[in-house]
Amino acid sequence: MVNKKYSLRKSLFLVMIAVLIIGSFLSACSKPNTEAPQEEPQEAEDSQGEGEAQETQEEEEVAPEPSEEEKADMKARADKRKSEYIKVLREIYDNAATPEGDPLDVETSFYEREGNQFAICDIDGDGEEELIFRFLTGPTAAMFERVYHYNTYSNELVRKLNVSPYNDYYTQGLVQVRASHNQTFSTFWPYSLHKFVEAAGEYVLLGFVSAWDKEISETDYEGNPFPDDVDEDGNGRIYYLYEREAVLTESEDEVSPIDDEAFNTWLEENMGEAEPVKLEYFALTKYNIDKYESSDSYVMEVDDSYERFTFGDIEYYLPHDFVEKVNIIETEESTTFYQKKSGEMGMKILDNEEMGRLGSISKAGEEYYNIPRYKFLADANGELYILILPTDVQAIGPYYFDAAKEKNVETTEEELTEIMNEYDILADVMNDIHAKVIE
Repeated sequence: MVNKKYSLRKSLFLVMIAVLIIGSFLSACSKPNTEAPQEEPQEAEDSQGEGEAQETQEEEEVAPEPSEEEKADMKARADKRKSEYIKVLREIYDNAATPEGDPLDVETSFYEREGNQFAICDIDGDGEEELIFRFLTGPTAAMFERVYHYNTYSNELVRKLNVSPYNDYYTQGLVQVRASHNQTFSTFWPYSLHKFVEAAGEYVLLGFVSAWDKEISETDYEGNPFPDDVDEDGNGRIYYLYEREAVLTESEDEVSPIDDEAFNTWLEENMGEAEPVKLEYFALTKYNIDKYESSDSYVMEVDDSYERFTFGDIEYYLPHDFVEKVNIIETEESTTFYQKKSGEMGMKILDNEEMGRLGSISKAGEEYYNIPRYKFLADANGELYILILPTDVQAIGPYYFDAAKEKNVETTEEELTEIMNEYDILADVMNDIHAKVIE
C-alpha cells in the first residue's frame, strides 16, 4: 500500500465535509457490532430435536400482540405527532422559518418557498414517523436537509439530523449523506455514512469516503501520480476512507488509499444487509399540507389517487382529480398542461383555446439556469428536465365578465370566479410535480 499524506487532500476534504456536516455530533459513539456469529448447535449433542429448536426460536421472535389499551395509546401518540408535524409545516410555509427559528430567506416569495420539499416516514426504524424537510431554494452552501422527530413523552420537537440535501436512507437506521460538491477526480460522489443510535436519539457519523478515477486524471491536485500499486483489481479507481475520529478531530495522520475490496469490506461491516428506504418528497405547498392533514395515513405517500406519467427518461405522478380537469398536450420536447374550463371559456370569449396554461415539463439540454418560474426536476442520462410555470395567471376569471357580455356568452361572475379558484388549486398541484429518473 502506498501512503498519501492526509495534508495533501486536507484542503479539499475539509471544504466538502464542512458543508456536508452542518449539525453537531456526539463526542463518542457505539461501534458497529463486529462480533463473530454464534456457532450452529451440533446436531448430535443437542438435547432438543431439530423441530423443537426451530419452533422455540420462532416463538421467541414473535412479538406479543399489544393490548387494546396499548393500541389506543399508540394511536393517540401518532395522532399527536402528526398534528405537530402539520403545525411545523404550516409554520415553515407561512413564516419562511425553521422550527428552530432560522429564517429561510426573508425575501423569498411563496413560489420559491414552495420549491422546498418534505417527506414523512419512519426512516430510522424506531416505529415512529419522522418529518424530513429539504431547503433547496437558497444558494448551494445554504441548502440543508433536516430530520425532525416529535417526542410525545417530552412534548418537544427533536432534530435528529442536519446535513446537506439529496441523501439516501436505509433500514437499520443508516443514511448516506451526499457531499454538496464533488471536487474529486471521480464520478463516485463523496458521502458520509451515519447511523441512528436510539440511546443517543440522533444519527452519529461512522465515516466519510471519496474516490479517484485514473481515467479522469492521472495525477492529483499536487501532481502526485495515480497509485497503480494500490489499484489491485485494475479498474482505475481507488478510495480514501476517513474514519469517524479523523473527520471529527481533523487528524493530521496519514490516510492511505484503498482498493475496492477494502472499501466494500468496510461498507459491509457498517451497513450489513440494510435495504434502501423508499421516500417520496412533496413540494412545500398549501395543497400538500392540506392533503396530509386530511389523510387517514400518518405518512405522506403516493397512493391510488395518483396517476403515473412519463416524459423522456423521467416519471412523475399527478392526482386523478387534477388529470380530469386539464388538457395535456405532449410533444417530443415538452408536455404542457391547460385547465379545461379556462380553455373552453377562453375559446368562447377570446377565440383563444390556449387560455388556462398551468405549466410545461421540458428538456433543457445540458444547461439549466435558475431563473424565476423555472424549477429543476431531474438529470437523466445527461438531459436536464425542468418545470416551466407561467409568469402570470392565465385563467379566465371574473375580470373577463364584461368581455363575455360583449360576445353574448352566457355566464356569470360567480361561474368565472369558480373557474379562477379551480385554476389556483390546479396551479398548486402543478408546482408540486416532482420527477425521478426511470429505473
